[in-house]
Amino acid sequence: SGQVGSRIVKELSERGHQVTAIARQPASIPNLPNVSVVEGDINDTQAFVETLAGHDVVVSAVKFAQVAPATLIEAVKDSGVARYL
Repeated sequence: SGQVGSRIVKELSERGHQVTAIARQPASIPNLPNVSVVEGDINDTQAFVETLAGHDVVVSAVKFAQVAPATLIEAVKDSGVARYL
């Protein structure tokens, strides 16, 4: 929902990808074609893992000053998603 994440979501939407945008404040995600918005927070690790499960790719714009990289990487691994950018 920040500057980088918003641009990534917009680009993916414009290219026709199905996107699940995960944000602590879902209302901050613009209404775009092919975009589903889900409330989520990496600090609630188990719920976050469950939200990621079943997706093809995780593209993250999380600031590593806010979350330790290892926390996010482990959540992606635990979710079973094979690709993480």
